[in-house]
Amino acid sequence: SRNYRVRINLKTGNFKCTCPCEFNCKHVVAVLLALKEKKPSMRKDEIDTILKRKSREELIDILKKMLISEPRLKKIINSTVQDINERIENLELSDEEDIDSLVDEIDGLYEECIKSDKQIANLLSLFKKCFLFYSEYGDVEPLEESMFIILERISKEAKKLSKDKRKALLQELVDLTREYDFFWDSIDDAGLRLKYVRTAR
Repeated sequence: SRNYRVRINLKTGNFKCTCPCEFNCKHVVAVLLALKEKKPSMRKDEIDTILKRKSREELIDILKKMLISEPRLKKIINSTVQDINERIENLELSDEEDIDSLVDEIDGLYEECIKSDKQIANLLSLFKKCFLFYSEYGDVEPLEESMFIILERISKEAKKLSKDKRKALLQELVDLTREYDFFWDSIDDAGLRLKYVRTAR
């Protein structure tokens, strides 16, 4: 079985799933049910209180057990040491079977990028790396949804820049994606008069 990516906007009621089903799919329903039944997460102060009661050895033991039961946590531990840009640069796609874990890693990096103080620069680096995989491996579909999300966020954050800087940034993205012009739908260019030149196919 393969993983599909679900995107739901609770305000508008719009949803999208990367599975082949063209109407209300089971993946969207599953996500909505999971959201409905989700228990509230612990507050930071509650977590701090619990952790302070443990000795260093106990914390290390707990961490080891968590890493054995959930190997993906290893990436989180490694990520605290490496810079975001370094991790973006080190992203690799060895074969198409590895695409789901790559997309998970990209989504995790996206979350870190939007919390960083160099949000636009980091998001731009992440999009360029995704685009490199996308163009090199030929329309990697599971990657598309993440790329649309990154582009939309860059467009949103670019509104905080001066008009000239915003125009230069978005024009760079338009030029980069010329061969795959359907990405242009995610670029909010209101009032900028960007140059859209499609690549002849």
